Amino acid sequence: MHEAQPAVSEEALKEIDGELGHYTTHFGGTGANRGSNIAIAAGRIDGTLLAPNEVFSYNKIVGPRIASAGFKDAPVILKGELVPGIGGGICQVSSTLYNAALLSNLKIVRRSHHAFPVHYLPAGRDATVVDGSIDFQFQNNTDSPIYIRASATRGTLSFRILGKIGRAHV
Repeated sequence: MHEAQPAVSEEALKEIDGELGHYTTHFGGTGANRGSNIAIAAGRIDGTLLAPNEVFSYNKIVGPRIASAGFKDAPVILKGELVPGIGGGICQVSSTLYNAALLSNLKIVRRSHHAFPVHYLPAGRDATVVDGSIDFQFQNNTDSPIYIRASATRGTLSFRILGKIGRAHV
């Protein structure tokens, strides 16, 4: 029997010594279903550990936006219009994480913007996602592991990216 080795060793985890970047947006007052979708997506991302050179895929980590996964109907942008759809609000999660990754100087691998500006971010700072077709991806381009913390409580969505302060980029 072969024992699988973890992608990141316990010794490498000890290198995580601070915050590389963080970003917060607000979603209060946008509807209970939208807030629930945001909390589900953030909860799936919280605790993600990326080894050096590993690529984070939003669609892979969050999974399908379907009712059986707990996602609910809330407004989504479709062909430039706001319409009801399952998983509304999950783009706020991808966009908030995108900004945290930018501020952490991580390499953006794949990112698309919405058809029009969103209310929760400055113009051009969003990252849209569509289950099965449009993904947001970034790479841990440091020589140490990074750890992602997420919280979605009381109308506030926050991401913190932790890693080795003063790390080298590869």
